[in-house]
Parts: sequence; structure tokens; C-alpha cells
Amino acid sequence: MYTEDILNKIERFTLEDKHLDWVHDRKKVSALFEITPKCNFRCVHCYVGDDRKTARELPYSDIIKIIDILFDNGILFLTFSGGDPFTRSDFRDIYLYAKKKGFLVEILTNATLITEEWIKIFEEYPPLLVDISIYGSSNEEYEKVTGIKNGFDLFIKGISLLQSAKIRFALKGILMKGNVKSLRRMEEISKKYSSENFRYSYELVVDRQCTNAPRAYEVDPLEGVINEIKYGVNAVMLKRRGEEILNGIDEDNYRDGMLYRCSIGDLAVHVNYLGMMGPCVECSERGCIINDNFDDICLTFEKFKEAVAPSGYKCSGCKYKTFCTSCPQARKREYGDEAIVKERDCVVAELKYLYYVNNLSIQELEDYYNKNYRR
Repeated sequence: MYTEDILNKIERFTLEDKHLDWVHDRKKVSALFEITPKCNFRCVHCYVGDDRKTARELPYSDIIKIIDILFDNGILFLTFSGGDPFTRSDFRDIYLYAKKKGFLVEILTNATLITEEWIKIFEEYPPLLVDISIYGSSNEEYEKVTGIKNGFDLFIKGISLLQSAKIRFALKGILMKGNVKSLRRMEEISKKYSSENFRYSYELVVDRQCTNAPRAYEVDPLEGVINEIKYGVNAVMLKRRGEEILNGIDEDNYRDGMLYRCSIGDLAVHVNYLGMMGPCVECSERGCIINDNFDDICLTFEKFKEAVAPSGYKCSGCKYKTFCTSCPQARKREYGDEAIVKERDCVVAELKYLYYVNNLSIQELEDYYNKNYRR
């Protein structure tokens, strides 16, 4: 059985060795399964957008079919997301089915629907990780972001239950105008309740209706970069990247001249709430996992790896690219063209380069930004 082969590899190799082995074999070992668009929150920045209110859910029988297909095709790591998975009345049965099938299961959630009943289930069938979004450090901030008045209290209740039961969980923040001043407090909450590193992002994307509504809540690029330097685990990775460049190592060069420089299509698949499968969240509609052949859908991922950047592509040869998170698929959804690069992405990458490679101080970074980009 393929799953048993993978478990044997876990026993024999380090994580780095396993990753290299899987990449070499081009095995899909991880799946993010968006089992519902529905959520008890109404977050202003949510990329699901109006689908939270209007989209249908797949019936339980189709969810089980998809889990079986993922299992039969060697998927080991299965992450349930939404919306929020806990809004499904049948999520208990879905979760237990996946666990008893042998998957290593993660759950993406806001934690506010976690109950004593769920804790009993987790104690018997532990998740690999419960990955929890944090949106602020008070009920007032939660209401600004999520539209729920007592959201923070419900969040604390949920993570307290997990902590007491010693269920592994991590907190990840979304930095935006409604909560930017409480990032330090969010990190303190993470350290108090969880043993995992605190992560966060400040890059918002257009929603699935291709409106720019979430963009209105983006923080200023400089504010995002400075906070990233000060808080969370991101700075450790970014510092290492800077040191590698200074030592003449730039791993991103091997994809220079290509449109996609990420690991799209290598190890993971994404299945949305309609059963459409693709290589990632930004590109999830390459084929229907129930009606189409799994391997045939995966073959369509190769087009992204083979896509050559067009002539004059702004990112080709850019020295800041190691610090860039600009996604061609996100650009296609926003602008209708994978090759159009958003200025904000360029500015963020440049500021990181100036700090981690050119060793500018935060004050020098502020002065540079104010002189060249402040409007």
C-alpha cells in the first residue's frame, strides 16, 4: 500500500530527505480539501467573498468519494479547510472517516466552534495540527474584521480547550488595517497558548468574484515589512535568505526566465467545495476529481512548470525576486494576465532586500520608502 510506503519513509529519513525523495518521484502526498465555503464569520478580507452566502456544499457522499480518491492516489497529508469546516453538521463524520482511513489530518479554522465534544474526539483521534486564524486581541478588533461581536471571547474559549487537552495547534495572523496595532499582542497570545511558532501575512488577495474589496484593508507596504521584521517567525527565514545571497547562494536563479518560480504542482493538490481539483488554492479548477482521472488532472499541472516568461517580463533577472511572493495565478484573477506585476509586490520585495541584504536600518528603510514611494 502506498500510504504504508510513505510511513516507512517517515521512519527512515529526515523531513528534508523525505521532501527531496517525494519531489524526485513527483508524488502528490498532500491535499488541501475545501469542504465548505460557509463560515460563521463575515471577514472583510475573505477571498471566498459572496460564495460564503450563496454557494452550495457537496453532499456527504461526494465528500467521502473524494477522500477515497485522494487515499487511492497516495495522499498522506489531508487538510480540511473552508469557509470553516466546523460549520458543516457532518464534519464529525467526515473527520473520523479520514482519520480511520489513515490520513494525517490538519484543520484550518477560526476555533470559535470547537466544543468539549470535539475535544473528546480529538483526544481519541488527534489531528496532526489545528491551524487557527487570529484576527486581533479584543472583541472590538474581532468585530471590525469578522463582523462578530464576541468573536475574540469565542476564539479564546476554543484555543483554551485545545491547550488544556494538549491538542497540537498553531496560530496565524492576518495583518490589516483593523488590527495592525495589536500584532505584538497577537504574538503574545500565541506564545501563551501554543508551543508552535506564530505566523502571519499582510498580503490580501482579490476575492473569487474578482472584486478588489479585500484590498481596501491592506496595510501600507512599509508597515507590513517593518512588522514582519519585528514579529513572528517570518524574519528568521528572511534573514537566512539574505545571508545566502550575501554568500553567493541564490536558489531562485534556477527558475529565472520562467513564469512560475514556485513549487506549483510538485507535491500538493487543492480540491475546492465544488469538487474541482488543481495544484493550489489560486488555481483549483483543472478538472473534477469525481468525474475525471486523478493522474490526468495532475498532468495538466505541467503547463505551469513549463510556462516561459514573456519578453520584457518584469520579474526576469530581478535581484529582489528571492523576497518576492507575487503569484502569477493571483495576478491572472485580478488583472486577467499572469505577467502583469503589481507595484506593491515589487516594493515589498525591494524593502526586504534592502534590509536583509543591504543591511539598511529600519530608520533608513523608512527614509528610503518616504522618499521614493510615499504618496
